[in-house]
Amino acid sequence: MFQVTKNIPKWYSLAARLSVIALAFAMIISILMIANYLQTKSIDPLNSQALNQLMLKLQKEPENQALKEQIRALDLLARRAYFTNQWQIRTGSLILFISILIFLATLKYMNSLKKRFPDLENDPVTGRTWLSGILARRYLTYIGLGVFGLALLAGIFSESELIYDIETGSGSNSYATLVDLRNNWPSFRGAEGNGIAYQKNIPLYWNGKTGENIVWKTPIPKPGFNSPIIWQDLIILSGADKTGQEVYGINRQTGKIKWQVSLNDIPGSPAKKPKVSGDTGYAAPSMVTDGRRVYVVFATGDIAALDFEGKRVWAKNLGPPDNHYGHSSSLQIYRNILLVQYDHNDGNYLIGLNVLNGVELYRTERDVQISWASPLLIDSENEAQLVLNSNPFVISYNPQN
Repeated sequence: MFQVTKNIPKWYSLAARLSVIALAFAMIISILMIANYLQTKSIDPLNSQALNQLMLKLQKEPENQALKEQIRALDLLARRAYFTNQWQIRTGSLILFISILIFLATLKYMNSLKKRFPDLENDPVTGRTWLSGILARRYLTYIGLGVFGLALLAGIFSESELIYDIETGSGSNSYATLVDLRNNWPSFRGAEGNGIAYQKNIPLYWNGKTGENIVWKTPIPKPGFNSPIIWQDLIILSGADKTGQEVYGINRQTGKIKWQVSLNDIPGSPAKKPKVSGDTGYAAPSMVTDGRRVYVVFATGDIAALDFEGKRVWAKNLGPPDNHYGHSSSLQIYRNILLVQYDHNDGNYLIGLNVLNGVELYRTERDVQISWASPLLIDSENEAQLVLNSNPFVISYNPQN
């Protein structure tokens, strides 16, 4: 026999009601979170069907300012909806956790009032069977636990997908839109890596000797086989030789070098520069920009981020690449992840870095031969893919992970 006081039934009954409310609330939140997560997974503000249709129309009407404003407005609405859904999932995860915590705490308290857990079929304190319809049936218990688990996983996976956006400000437009990218020349072979320019009235030929279609000429201090990138009125490119590594910011209208940054004191950089082919040099990879910063990598394995004034944001060394021509694969960006195809004799890798601080997010080993090709970021059926070409495979990766 066990003893109870006259106050136990009152507090026991209150705890029982609270546990039922917490359990019901957790079930509702779980269902809403799963539904919201599935809806969020189908939303991609950069590749919505309506936005793509407008972009195709803009190709035919490049001077249509009203159409451009419509695209910007639609893009902004889509992003707001996307981040609102993400906030709901994160908030729901917290509420679900608290609800389950309350449910377990009340059960623990009820159990402390008796020598053992309440007999769900014949409660000796209250005489109620308030949980017999739920916990007494194991399969319903397992279903409930499964729903809770799915809901929490939805919150966790949703958070992991947005962690880089959250660091720059939740709910903000933290990476460039497709419209922004197409209006500039942010990476090797343009916004989508396909060599298509969406601007009009661009010279299709020029003559260096006669000066035909040439507005200005500017000598670059150090050599580099990389292609220039352009963001608004700034042209950015890199140059390097055995004596040093540099990045140049050039005024697109005048050709004047606005700033020139040396990148020779990067932690981990090899004291002895690797051997490279004369056809490759030390600055073959093209740079990339997300409209916030510019990113550069050299044949020494040094990689860095600069702002648009040439100020260094971060810099590090990926490990000296050892191959018989020199590193030449250009950089790519997916949202807030800097992507590096890093193939050399000591291992072939796809590396993802946080654009904000250079922290390595993942390093995927590739069982292929060394490739000097550059990664191609494509959208296939509303799913981003990073395609790398190498012997003997063409491989598609998820750029997120």
